[in-house]
Amino acid sequence: MRQPFIYFLICVFSVTTQAQVGNDPEAAKILESIAAKVQNYTDVTYHFQLNIDFPEQEIVTQQGSYLQKGNHYRLEMPNMISMSDGETQWLIDREAEEVQIHTFLEDDKENLMNPTNLLSIYNNPRFEYMLTGEKSMGGRATQQIEFKPKDKQSEYAKARMTVEKATSEIISVEVFGKDGTKYIVDIKQVQPNQEPTVDQFVFQEKQFPNFHVEDLRID
Repeated sequence: MRQPFIYFLICVFSVTTQAQVGNDPEAAKILESIAAKVQNYTDVTYHFQLNIDFPEQEIVTQQGSYLQKGNHYRLEMPNMISMSDGETQWLIDREAEEVQIHTFLEDDKENLMNPTNLLSIYNNPRFEYMLTGEKSMGGRATQQIEFKPKDKQSEYAKARMTVEKATSEIISVEVFGKDGTKYIVDIKQVQPNQEPTVDQFVFQEKQFPNFHVEDLRID
């Protein structure tokens, strides 16, 4: 899985700030409702299914989980783990048996290695969003919001978030690549207030013996 998408994926699970003024006000109200709900959690874990639809290829399906507590996070999938303690970021590639270490740059708004920027994608002036419609899904009334990057050089054309109208919970997010690839993230379960330990957000070397570690931190 390409590294930029890993960090784009992080953005779909949490909404933590007020919506950007100047975007669709109806969409902003929905996002603010999501934000208000998430902000009541001390931490939250999302269990999800990711379907990757490559052009003219079979769909690839993976299961994963995303844990967030403040600016700490842990994204775990079958072949990779991405985590941060708010100061350092670790990207663990199980197949390659490799670990990359990066500096967490909280104030660098253009840095896609910073999940905080992507978690508040709708508050980022580089993206615009709007409510595109409502429809029934499995007997549930839902609303759909589309995000588009203003940067014409972005490898992603748009993202579509589907939210349950009654509960303000994210049901799914679709990400459309300019190369025709489509990523669909279906939220299967949400577990708030699980009280994770600090160790869950920090690379534990003893759990990954013989992995090559590449330190790319900025001094």
